[in-house]
Amino acid sequence: MPVRLITKKSSTFHDFPYSGPKRKCFHCWIVNATPPGPNQCLHDCIYCYAREAIYSNYSEDTLIYSNLPELVEKDLKKLTLCPPISLSNISDPCQSIPELLSPKAPPFEARIATVSKLSRLGIDATIRLNPIFIHLFQALYGDYWFSRIAVLIDVFASTGAKGMTYATCQELSAEESDSSGIPSCEGLPLPFAEKQADGKFKTVPGCTANCHVSCQGLTIPPCGHPELVTFKPFTLSKLCFNTMLQKLVDRKLKSG
Repeated sequence: MPVRLITKKSSTFHDFPYSGPKRKCFHCWIVNATPPGPNQCLHDCIYCYAREAIYSNYSEDTLIYSNLPELVEKDLKKLTLCPPISLSNISDPCQSIPELLSPKAPPFEARIATVSKLSRLGIDATIRLNPIFIHLFQALYGDYWFSRIAVLIDVFASTGAKGMTYATCQELSAEESDSSGIPSCEGLPLPFAEKQADGKFKTVPGCTANCHVSCQGLTIPPCGHPELVTFKPFTLSKLCFNTMLQKLVDRKLKSG
């Protein structure tokens, strides 16, 4: 399949588009390297819903944004608070099942080796076992289907992955279905970072990026912006405040 470079004209910033009060995914900056569409991911998963989205690009070529680094840099210059960053956020299951699921995806063993290497380097990595098709596991493994999932979890644990948790997506609230004590469905601390006077970003202590859950009821959340305690998706402009230096001046003036 031919690969063609194209220019992206708009901002790269995109938050999870869930605007209901049951939203439990953290706020993040999703950076897509390609437009959505049936030929934009080589994994060719048969269950993929993104290929048929109303905003999909149906080009016969695989399209890649050639100016992505420049656009990301441009957005970073505007941001005062930078959310956790997720690259090309449509995932596929990390399962050792070859039959008809992700025929062109990297093999299971290669993914496990990559996560093991990241863990050895001290880099946190998340392994997502989703979607889980219970009827498919049952068809392949019969009465032993659940033990096959248990084996996979043992393999994931051997890579050094942290936070073995369970979460569902938007169908249920976090209180009904998730493991207790996790700030978001990723099971890792994923805080916002605040731009400093020198232009560099520093992690906001106590932040989880799961604003409407972790900071509900707080007069002053860790980031200092109570207006961000919302389940509504963030836009780039919502995270562009005055500089860190100006904030310090403002706080000094308010305190007298």
